[in-house]
Amino acid sequence: MNEHEGEKAIFVMDIQIDPQHRRKGYGTEAFLLLEEKAREKVINIISLHIFRDNTSAQAMYKKLGYSDPNDSMIKRI
Repeated sequence: MNEHEGEKAIFVMDIQIDPQHRRKGYGTEAFLLLEEKAREKVINIISLHIFRDNTSAQAMYKKLGYSDPNDSMIKRI
């Protein structure tokens, strides 16, 4: 948990659903439970990074109300 402009925030590092179990609502259920637990702890921001080519995950997050406020950049050296 950290502070984001004075608000409590958590960062989701990784979530993986086994390929044979994808598109069955498990990711959505996991994030709805995460949101419920965050509210209980008065955490009001959940942030995460997502790869641009992961369109199915992008669709799920958008459906859940997540927005894309900016792009991350990386340089492999």
